[in-house]
Amino acid sequence: MAVYVIGGSNSLKSDGWTSRFRAVEPDFVNLSVGATTSITGLYRILTHPGITRGDVLIWEYALNEANRVSNGQSMRTYLAHLEHLLRLARDRGLLVAPLIFTPRHLEKRAQRSRYYDRLFALLAHYALVPFDVSAELRRSLGVPRLPESSFRDKLHYAHDDEMLDFICQGAQRAVRQASVPAPAKPRYVRGERLRLITDFANDSFANSIMQLPVARPPFTFTYPARGEITAITYVSETRPMTFQVGIHGRRERSPISVAASHKSKKNKKPLLRTAVLPLGAARRLSGETGTVGSVRMRLRKGRSHQAAPLHDADAATQIAGIFVTSRAWWHLAGLRNLAARARRRISTRKWTNPARQK
Repeated sequence: MAVYVIGGSNSLKSDGWTSRFRAVEPDFVNLSVGATTSITGLYRILTHPGITRGDVLIWEYALNEANRVSNGQSMRTYLAHLEHLLRLARDRGLLVAPLIFTPRHLEKRAQRSRYYDRLFALLAHYALVPFDVSAELRRSLGVPRLPESSFRDKLHYAHDDEMLDFICQGAQRAVRQASVPAPAKPRYVRGERLRLITDFANDSFANSIMQLPVARPPFTFTYPARGEITAITYVSETRPMTFQVGIHGRRERSPISVAASHKSKKNKKPLLRTAVLPLGAARRLSGETGTVGSVRMRLRKGRSHQAAPLHDADAATQIAGIFVTSRAWWHLAGLRNLAARARRRISTRKWTNPARQK
């Protein structure tokens, strides 16, 4: 049984808790990517060939997602991505061990954010037992909120021996309590299936921690039936880069523009990023990966997308994967039936003039 961790920079730092966890868990693989969320963790699972039935996934993206939700991004989108991940783990027979971190600014609040309430409810729905670092450490110290000394900065825990040992022991407990997600009804992804498209890749990107299939624009890829773009994973660099994704078919649509550069001052190397498009939204979203718009796009079977650079210099952009959600035919049929029944009720309802009732 191998243990994989998918999480943010708290799980990626060489002097963080994973360095101690590796010493007690020799069959340990770190698939973490900093400054990202569950959708990037899902990408890492789907593109890593070594994960097999019975392996354990430590999920550690609560801190990053809670931070983004507190900045105004869609809570439902992130919970839907997590649910897709849990259902994938269930289908593949993977055990899930949720490891819950909390950013410093949310730790200071008297009450936890709604994201954590919904998160714990979702985990309980799939019969998963999380290890909540904040709650467990507060209980151990006998304090209502963690002190400033528990944090290195606003998004990272302190790297002293006491904190690192506590997280490592909590991760070990989470692994012992890990289980395959229960066969529960979906809460956020009803009738939706998530698919990762990578067959357009004609090159590869590699560094010390990962090797990925990539392609440089322009290229085309085929949409599945009833599909809708959910997210685009790409290799981000510090130099200005932008790419576009546009629909080409009987009805032309305005392309999506995505800034493919990152602004990290400490890390000038290429980083893996995912531009998240909120599910069911028709508005603009600003995030770390840039600004994207026109996110509600449907395509019939047989049409294709074309990704093309805005400028010649942007041809260095490397696209690693495109996530597409598609609704099952029975779910679409059910929605159509509901709409038809609602129209019939409205058309047959008798209208009475209130003035005549007096």
